[in-house]
Amino acid sequence: MLPHSIGDTGEIVYSAPDLENALSFALRLQQEGRYQFFRGQENSNWLPYPSLVRVPEHCIDAVKRRVSQFMAYTRKVSQVTGLHYSTDDLWAIAQHYGLPTNLLDMTTDPHCRNDVCMPPPIVS
Repeated sequence: MLPHSIGDTGEIVYSAPDLENALSFALRLQQEGRYQFFRGQENSNWLPYPSLVRVPEHCIDAVKRRVSQFMAYTRKVSQVTGLHYSTDDLWAIAQHYGLPTNLLDMTTDPHCRNDVCMPPPIVS
């Protein structure tokens, strides 16, 4: 069992000393049927809310403009390339590029979660 704490909303937050321990623990929880989904977020202090919900009130208009610009751009790309994106595709692409969305990074594959959450070591 890894050390854990209780988060602000009562959730259990486990802490692993390294990637190998985190992955083996996540796989064990999955095999035991205790957890099905894993967060794609390296900062465990962030509550599991989509980024769109975390936008400060004073930034909402700016975010709306950025999203509108992004959607207009993707429509042009679609016309030029012949690629057609679903609404879900567009939201996923927007999130990938850092726009706040109504999506939440979750996965059922602990291996994928670790690839996202554990950046490669910096070699100096």
